[in-house]
Amino acid sequence: MAELSWFQKIGYSVGALGMSLVTYATMQWVTYLYAPTRDSTLPMLVPAIALMGVAMAVGRIVDAVADPLVGFWSDRTRTRWGRRKPFIVFGSLPLAISFMLIWSPLRSTSSMANFFYITLVLCAFFFLFTVVICPYLALLPEIATSSEQRLSLSACQAVFNLLGLAIGLIGSSYLIGAVGFFNMGLILGIISLISFYIPVIVIKERTELNKDDLGLPFKSAFIESFRNRPFVFYIIAMFFMFIASNILIAVVPYFTTIILHEEASSAGILSGVLVLVAMIFFPVVTRLSNLWGKKKVMLISIVMLTLFLPLMATVGHTSLIPLFYQGVFCVGLIGIPLAAFFVLPYAILADITDYDEQRTGYRREAMYFGMQGLVVKGALGLSSLVLTTMLETFGYSTEHPLGVVLCGPVAAVFMFISLLFFWKYPLE
Repeated sequence: MAELSWFQKIGYSVGALGMSLVTYATMQWVTYLYAPTRDSTLPMLVPAIALMGVAMAVGRIVDAVADPLVGFWSDRTRTRWGRRKPFIVFGSLPLAISFMLIWSPLRSTSSMANFFYITLVLCAFFFLFTVVICPYLALLPEIATSSEQRLSLSACQAVFNLLGLAIGLIGSSYLIGAVGFFNMGLILGIISLISFYIPVIVIKERTELNKDDLGLPFKSAFIESFRNRPFVFYIIAMFFMFIASNILIAVVPYFTTIILHEEASSAGILSGVLVLVAMIFFPVVTRLSNLWGKKKVMLISIVMLTLFLPLMATVGHTSLIPLFYQGVFCVGLIGIPLAAFFVLPYAILADITDYDEQRTGYRREAMYFGMQGLVVKGALGLSSLVLTTMLETFGYSTEHPLGVVLCGPVAAVFMFISLLFFWKYPLE
């Protein structure tokens, strides 16, 4: 396939903005909206914060089950548009609407009705997210066929991923303060909808696949994915890495208000520092990956995150630096290795799909991205349970902050487990 132009790279990568935007806005704020800190002026909308962990876990289970099914469906789809575009075209509007509904609880006071409502809405949101994003991501190894192209496209995609993260975390913080949660969801939902349609317009998808050869049946495709040795080590490492990253992101509003004694809107500043530092190091990650290989750079980044995450527990234990700037410095350090987390995984998984084609003779990009979704989103659901259980058990108030303090060290433990598995990843 011909080299992608910068226009095509940017056009494809814009889809990552919407993907990241709705993901991180939901991860950071949905628990806080329905179960705010005890010091907050916001009303408690569910009887206990642990119920939000259950709601997120149920939603993620639906999402995880849908991933391989949607991936398999997309791989076997044959239309004049291609295998991926129909899912993006018809799934994007319902996805944006379900995102908007998250921020409109049924009742304004604590109620089990709110718990059942948010559980159902999150199930719909995560399912529709899979319908759109799994085929979108599966386009990457199809339109970028060499390692250099994939690193370049992944780095471009990572820029828009971080822009989406910035809007989802920083922009949402200011929008919530200015226009409230519902209007924030409305604005961000419209932005995400636009971003999903741009790749459909810009990218030409392959349509020359044999319509009579639909590949492996579902059971065989599922089993073959876990017979792919590089994929097994990669996906187990991602499982623990996503637990750690989700704990980090979801705890930011609590860390800001309880540890740093700032308004919740100041969480946007911390997120901005994280985004800026990570983006600065994107070219470094790309350059070093071309020189050393993706595996070595990812390993170094995981080690650094394992070392830096426990520093969150030290914030507030010195008077030499103003408290808020201690938090900024800590988050800035974490942003350095986090750059690799945004740039490398999709490029690595694209290599794994090439290895799979050598083994099976089939192009099954969406199945592998779906299988990744199955495992990773299960990890995100588990991380929500871990986080809310820690906060409920050890405290998440100014008088009892231990639940928040423990989040950094606990995330580091999961990151270390990720390191042990990625060490065994065999593709250099």
